[in-house]
Amino acid sequence: MFGLLHSHRLVFQGCRGVGGGVWSFAFTPEQPFEAKAGQHGILQLGGTARKPFSLASAPEERSVLIGTSLQSGSSFKQRLAALQPGDTVTFRGPASKFTLDGAAPQVVMLAQGVGITPLRSMLAHAALSGMTVESSLIHVAHAGHAYRDQTQHWATTAAYPQHAGDFRAAAAAAAHASPGATFFIAGATPFVSSTASLLREAGVAGANIREDKYLGYQPRPPHRDDARHVPRRAGGPLTRQPRPATPPHPAESR
Repeated sequence: MFGLLHSHRLVFQGCRGVGGGVWSFAFTPEQPFEAKAGQHGILQLGGTARKPFSLASAPEERSVLIGTSLQSGSSFKQRLAALQPGDTVTFRGPASKFTLDGAAPQVVMLAQGVGITPLRSMLAHAALSGMTVESSLIHVAHAGHAYRDQTQHWATTAAYPQHAGDFRAAAAAAAHASPGATFFIAGATPFVSSTASLLREAGVAGANIREDKYLGYQPRPPHRDDARHVPRRAGGPLTRQPRPATPPHPAESR
């Protein structure tokens, strides 16, 4: 919690769609700051416009990445989508104990929708730092999987179910196969709670389960008007802004 007392100014670089209706916003910090993979903070766009976000980026990356859906069309999301390269925002944090610190050599990551962001951070960190960890990712999303082009390379094994039943079957199988692993769960509160219960029923000790609940996050199916929620700039949709640095495939980082 004390991490939220620290304030950092970030310079907006640009954004790109990363699948599943999620946009990845890239920023450069004016001054370097320390963060652990999996942590979150509060993004402030001026005035009372603020919202908590997990960092999707790893400490080793040059850019600070925040992944989010713009579906809600809220005033905050509209202001976020309207950012222009060079605009500055404030990030308060980081905070949270949802990190790889003290994790077992084998980890199982269970994500729902945009809940992939802190797990993308962890996978990137493990790859870029040369960390020795066996990682299994199960990412459920019904309309595309954000950051899949990267996570499927970084994770030791990865599965991308589209339906809740398939996800629960895969999560239960992972629990039975590796009860001593550290399990990370990120997504909407009901998803996190029900998945944690599933793991405990499968024999995973509570001490091996780490939860990151996205308060207020409600995944919903794509809508025919989703095209409205595309970041724009003068001249049309923002799809060719400068891209954040992409960490290499794990094999290239060793």
